[in-house]
Amino acid sequence: MINKYSGISIVLLAIISIGVSWMIYKKYTKNFYVSSNDSLESRQLIKDIEIKPEAFASLEIMQNIVKKLSETPVETDTNVILALSPITSKDKRPLVTIPSDAEKQRRRAAEICRQARRFNVSMSYISADEKYAVVADKFVREGQVIDNKFKIIQIDSDTIKVQKSGVNCNVKVNSSNIAQR
Repeated sequence: MINKYSGISIVLLAIISIGVSWMIYKKYTKNFYVSSNDSLESRQLIKDIEIKPEAFASLEIMQNIVKKLSETPVETDTNVILALSPITSKDKRPLVTIPSDAEKQRRRAAEICRQARRFNVSMSYISADEKYAVVADKFVREGQVIDNKFKIIQIDSDTIKVQKSGVNCNVKVNSSNIAQR
C-alpha cells in the first residue's frame, strides 16, 4: 500500500542501512589494518600471519599421500566380482523361539520336581508290614497327601516318590537318617 510517507520511509531506511554498514565496516576492518606509526604491533601481526616451516612439512606429506593414491589403479566393473547369492546363517533356528507344547510340559514338570526336592525328608522306615517317612517333621505313609498337594506314591530306603498333577518326582532321603528293619 502506497501512501504519502512511502518515499520518506524508503529514503530513511536507506540512510539507516548505510550508517549500519559503515559501523560494521569500521568495527571489523580495524583488526586487519595496523597503523604505520605502531610498528611493534604490525611486526607481531606479520609474524603471526607467516607460514611456519612445520606447515610445509605437513603439506609435503599430504602431497605424497595424494600422489600414492593417484597411482593406484581405478577399479572398474570389469575387475570387480560381487556375490549376489543370499547369505545364510550357520544357525538355522529363528531368532525368537516359541516353546512347543512338549517344551512347556517339560518346564512345568521340572518346576514341580524342583518344588518336591525342597522337602526335607529326614528319615524313611521300611519293614515287612509298614513303610513310613518323615517329611517336613511329619510322619507320612504311602498314599498320603502332603504340602502343596504332593501325594506320596512310594517310599524306598533312600528315596521317596511323590506325584503332583500327574508328574512323578523322586526326593532323596538325608543319608544319615536311613533306617531299615
